[in-house]
Amino acid sequence: MAGNAEQTAEKPKKGLLSLLIWPVIGLVFGGAGFAVPMLAPGLFGAKADESQVEEKLEPVEYTPAYMEFGETTVNLNSEKSNRFLRVNITLEFDKLDEKMVTETVEGRKASLQSWLLSYLSDQGLEETKGRAGQNRLRREIGDYLNSELFDDGYDHIRDVLFTEFSVQ
Repeated sequence: MAGNAEQTAEKPKKGLLSLLIWPVIGLVFGGAGFAVPMLAPGLFGAKADESQVEEKLEPVEYTPAYMEFGETTVNLNSEKSNRFLRVNITLEFDKLDEKMVTETVEGRKASLQSWLLSYLSDQGLEETKGRAGQNRLRREIGDYLNSELFDDGYDHIRDVLFTEFSVQ
């Protein structure tokens, strides 16, 4: 029985101890929740004072540069095989990328022109009509050139411009 008396005497001590520990833990974490954002203002999305910001980044301005891709003439895919399309293409890109783009395009120009001939000759008369047809062709040519030439996921060729577009 003496063992049971010791056990019952210890139980109230453990209960009292746990009742005191949990509020203390709550106070410590609650105080940390208020203190950490005050000590590190940028940590949780709060803006720091402008005096703390040492350097502000200036936006880089886009300056267009152009490269003549050349003239292409193809027979259109139509019932009358006497219809043809003549386009003269200029590529637009950022001046900062000029050296990279021109070297890359010039290095693969033969294969790009071959693809362009096949692509354009697969188009029908209805697909080349009007502004919508021209814009679709420009977009699809630009998408192909960017995906084929640059594997970084960035569209270095900003636009494909038609300086001549003639369907006869």
